[in-house]
Amino acid sequence: MKYQSSPQRFTIFSEEDAPVNQYRVHKRDLEFRVLDSAGQRLRFSHWRKLTPDEISLHMNLNTAVAEWLNARLLRRAGLSSLPLQLPTSEAAAVARSGR
Repeated sequence: MKYQSSPQRFTIFSEEDAPVNQYRVHKRDLEFRVLDSAGQRLRFSHWRKLTPDEISLHMNLNTAVAEWLNARLLRRAGLSSLPLQLPTSEAAAVARSGR
């Protein structure tokens, strides 16, 4: 899976011709929307606030969204001066397995 990230937005591109998932923090809420496979806004797509349970699920599963959100929060708190770099999906899988 390919990612594109900035402090404002996190985008997950699929490897096939499937929709793109995009996340942002807006007014202290984590929001989500779906884009077409080229990254263009779909007619029905709009930003939707994630529920606390959805955010908890991302955190518990340590998804790429959780890593982006944690890095963003650390950077805002001034605890990290390192640029945001997400691991590849293979490195993340190894890290989660403890190997």
